[in-house]
Amino acid sequence: MNEALFTEENPPMTAHLQPSTHIDSVEVSFTLSALGISDQLKSEALEKAKEAYVMTLSAAGEITSGKSSSLLDIFRLEMIKCMRQQGIPLFDDSMDIESLHQEVNQTNNSINTSHLLKKWNQD
Repeated sequence: MNEALFTEENPPMTAHLQPSTHIDSVEVSFTLSALGISDQLKSEALEKAKEAYVMTLSAAGEITSGKSSSLLDIFRLEMIKCMRQQGIPLFDDSMDIESLHQEVNQTNNSINTSHLLKKWNQD
């Protein structure tokens, strides 16, 4: 990196986080000196920055793998592979066994109720 390019008026990088007027969106922008960097490389770097931001939110449990894959415009299976590669758990591993049993029972009850309603509506 050529340090002579960077001055107080032209720092190597600044970042700005701008909340959007939309409830579920945020704008992240970077200003950095990119002299001599091709447009293709700039585009790849921006995509990697977006991926890092989304993966950080996913790792913190703020967004689901489905939302993450949607934001990155990739298939969910590809997202799950990316999460695994970065050591991000797919499931909340902080849940105790009793909470897991309750969640399984609630899901089973919901499935059974749905099945019975469908059968009742067919009769």
